[in-house]
Amino acid sequence: MDSREWRFRVVGGSESTATQPDLSSTNGLQTAELVLLIGFRLERSPDRVLAAEHWQRCKIDGSAAPIRSLEQVFQVACDTPLGTNVTDEPTLSDDEKRILWAVSSIQNGRPIEAFDVLVNRLPGAAVRVALNFTRTLANAFIDAGFYLPDRSWSVKGLSFQRSLRAPASTCRGVRYSLH
Repeated sequence: MDSREWRFRVVGGSESTATQPDLSSTNGLQTAELVLLIGFRLERSPDRVLAAEHWQRCKIDGSAAPIRSLEQVFQVACDTPLGTNVTDEPTLSDDEKRILWAVSSIQNGRPIEAFDVLVNRLPGAAVRVALNFTRTLANAFIDAGFYLPDRSWSVKGLSFQRSLRAPASTCRGVRYSLH
């Protein structure tokens, strides 16, 4: 079996295979993810007029402010700047994956998972601020009819809970003490 294939069993049916999309590049992304990624990259570019046109064409109101605010949180709270690629780069940076995963987690009703995604990159106090901007961004996408798919991303050192390898109750206690 190819490393990109996975098997699932349909209830009352036979086993079948499906191909999991390649999430290391933009080729495997769905429309809502591409809209967010392109807007995120355009907001980081020197020409913010292109970003404003992008949000206007996609009919997403209120996306620029939370993205700029997230960028500022990362700049102030981290030793290294937020890693994004240029607009036409086909690969995804770890920080771009983090933002996509956090927004998807918020949209799918899992704010604790969004916390886990962001806590590996940001100090505990900054995560709360970043979560507010992530929630605003997720809601702007929902209002425009863009829903990010519910999936897990492969990012080095991403989940704080998984790196602890402790029971969920212990991880929850550590998470809240950091928060």
